[in-house]
Amino acid sequence: HFHDLSSAISPLTLMYLARKVPIVWTIHDCSAFTGGCLYPMDCEKFKTNCFNCPQAGVWPIDSKIDLVFFSRWIKKQLHKNKNIHLITPSQWMADTAYSSNMLRVKPTVIPNGVDTNMYKALNKNELRKKLNIPKDRFVILLSAGHILDERKGTKYAIEAIIRIKDINPYLILVGLVDKKAKELFDGIDYYEAGYLSTDKDLNEHYAVADIFLFCSLADNQPLSILETMASGTPIVGFKTGGIPEMVEQDRTGLLVNQYDINGLEKALRNSYNSKSYKKWSKNARMKAEKEYSYKQLLNNHVEYYTNIINNNLKKDQNEF
Repeated sequence: HFHDLSSAISPLTLMYLARKVPIVWTIHDCSAFTGGCLYPMDCEKFKTNCFNCPQAGVWPIDSKIDLVFFSRWIKKQLHKNKNIHLITPSQWMADTAYSSNMLRVKPTVIPNGVDTNMYKALNKNELRKKLNIPKDRFVILLSAGHILDERKGTKYAIEAIIRIKDINPYLILVGLVDKKAKELFDGIDYYEAGYLSTDKDLNEHYAVADIFLFCSLADNQPLSILETMASGTPIVGFKTGGIPEMVEQDRTGLLVNQYDINGLEKALRNSYNSKSYKKWSKNARMKAEKEYSYKQLLNNHVEYYTNIINNNLKKDQNEF
């Protein structure tokens, strides 16, 4: 069972191993069926032939020679092997993978998991006192490896926050915030948590917020959303990738179309005025426990492995 291969393990390794045993491959981004890019964005060359890649020079397509055509061809040969079994965490990724015209069958969808014992709802008042965050403010969480990561769409989140300055929001920034990023938050009160490396710290900073504002432009099934849901913090953001499968409208959060700043502003204002984020908080935690716990993740995989083994046994018996 492999998880992702970009710049780590060659598809040729899987082709060799698949001659001996069944291979399960969980794909967490699109590189398994593209010329190498993690997310094609608006490019649809991956459905026919990759060439002159618009992401050339950006990891993992950072070689001096354009190899995307060959890379896609190798993966196409790999997917012809009946001993290769694909899993995707979201239906969106399964559909996108199948649209590449490489796959024999659609991948099986098995959602990612989160440690619901480690990530849990905590007392917000106590946390805000501990972290020195105002108790009576509308607290919004922003999180990214780098706050200005273009794919994470943080600039759209910031624009929406600027529009609701009249309700005096308070931000928690988790991730790298450099000098350029700080300029964008001028005039907005915020707490800079920086890069957090422990589950305990992440849980506390996720649980202390009222809303997780997530405006990613390309994502499969973000772990940060699973962790914030388990921490009892609902999501407001864009309808991107597999995120609509995670966030139930007006139940565990609220999503709007990509680039819809007016919609983001309205969603934030409504959740603040109606205090609906309190109801969403409980629902988000329940959904995490029911659908994304490690126990559910384990049961799903055991069932999947068992089906593969049983099918192989039947095939062997028929051949005998």
